[in-house]
Amino acid sequence: MNSLDSFSVRALMRALEQTHSTMDLAVLPETVFSALRELVTGAQFTFEQLDLRTGVVISMTSRDLVFPEEIKNRVLELMPTHPVVPAYKQGRRGAIPVTDCITQRQFQDTPICRELLLPVGLRFQTVVTLDVPGKIAGMTVNRDRNFTEKEVRLLQLIAPQIALAHQNAQAFAALKQAAISTIPAPQDFERIGLTPREGEVLHWVIQGKRDKEVANILSTSPRTVHNHLRSILGKLNAETRTAAALEAFERLNRSPAS
Repeated sequence: MNSLDSFSVRALMRALEQTHSTMDLAVLPETVFSALRELVTGAQFTFEQLDLRTGVVISMTSRDLVFPEEIKNRVLELMPTHPVVPAYKQGRRGAIPVTDCITQRQFQDTPICRELLLPVGLRFQTVVTLDVPGKIAGMTVNRDRNFTEKEVRLLQLIAPQIALAHQNAQAFAALKQAAISTIPAPQDFERIGLTPREGEVLHWVIQGKRDKEVANILSTSPRTVHNHLRSILGKLNAETRTAAALEAFERLNRSPAS
C-alpha cells in the first residue's frame, strides 16, 4: 500500500504534531500514546525499556490499560523474551508487528500473550521501536483484533518521528541536568551572535518553556517568539530548539567572556 486517503493523512499530521509537542521525557510516553490513538482505533499502549547491561526493565502503560499488580511484575520478567527482541537486536527498526516475527498462533502460545494480554482482552501487538544506546526500547500497540495494512503503514510512517521525539526529549533532559547549576543569562548569548531579544527567548527555551509561555513572560506574541526561534535556529545551524540550546552551550564554552 503506497498511498493514503486524505482522512489518514490528516490523522497522521495531527499525530505528528502531538508527538513533537513536548520535550519532557516523563510526559512523552502518554503524549505518544494519545498521538497513536489518532492512527489505530481501539488500541491500548505500553512503553517498555530493557537495559542490556543490567537486565533492568522499565514499563509504563496508557491510562486506559490497567494491569493487576501481579501482572505488572510479570511484564518486567517476560519483556526480555518478547518475540520482537531478536529482530531488534539484529538492527530492525520502525513499526514491527509481532506477526512479522512469529505466527499469531505461536504468539498466543507464549507466556506474554497467555499471561499478560489475554486476561485483559488483548491478542495482537505491533512494536514501535526507539533508539536508546545500550537498551531495547519501544512503544507497544496492543489490540483485541489484528491491524489493517493501512494502520501498519501509518505506524511505519510515524515510527521514525516517535524515535526522534524520544531522542530530543533525552537530549533536553541531559541539557536541563547540565544547566541546573548555571543557566546563561540572556545577555550571554550576545557573545555568540544572538540579538538581545533572541537571547531572552533562548534563555527561557533552555528552561523548558514553550512558545506561548515565553510570549507571556516577554509580553509579546507566540508568533513573534516563533520568528525569533527560527532566526536562532538559523544562526546556530540547528534543526530543533534542543539542538540549538546544546550548540549555544558549546559556543559559549568556546567563547571568552567579555
